[in-house]
Amino acid sequence: MGTYKQWRLIYSTTDRNVTSFNDSSVIRGIDYYYAVTAIDNGTLNNSPINPGKPLESSRHITRSLIPAVSYKPGLSVSDQVRVVPNPATIASGKALSAGDLMNAKISFFNLPYKCTLRIFTETGNLVTSMEHLGTADHEWFQLSDYNQYVVSGIYILAVTDAEDLNGNKLDNQFVKFVIVR
Repeated sequence: MGTYKQWRLIYSTTDRNVTSFNDSSVIRGIDYYYAVTAIDNGTLNNSPINPGKPLESSRHITRSLIPAVSYKPGLSVSDQVRVVPNPATIASGKALSAGDLMNAKISFFNLPYKCTLRIFTETGNLVTSMEHLGTADHEWFQLSDYNQYVVSGIYILAVTDAEDLNGNKLDNQFVKFVIVR
């Protein structure tokens, strides 16, 4: 689980009929964690500690442990794929903790609805292969098929076997990107 940088209030209501909220300010590729709290005005606080004072439930009990991620549906084209960040940088020789894992994340944006993602070294060695379906985004944490972090270098993302939502075949695309450790 990643570290929580900061909590901020994004919505508040006193209407008991409102049971949902749509956060329209999210950015694709960023993980979001949410928590819900309830506040009593103090009229029901009969406890011996601070009687009559308002009570708020703990956000640590209701927080999401799995990130909410904004996404875009898969595209019906295969020629707009982007690798972000490019170049990708991370401190070399440093063991990654759970909080650092986000620093190792590379996102592939504008993917077709269905495709195979293969990452090769610049000399043509296969690093990893991933099947992709549904959204226009895919995350990769710089791990090979052998669960080893990749080294600095130039890599090629091959987007192959691409199809749109209706099963129509799409062209292959190849995108270069750089990893610096």
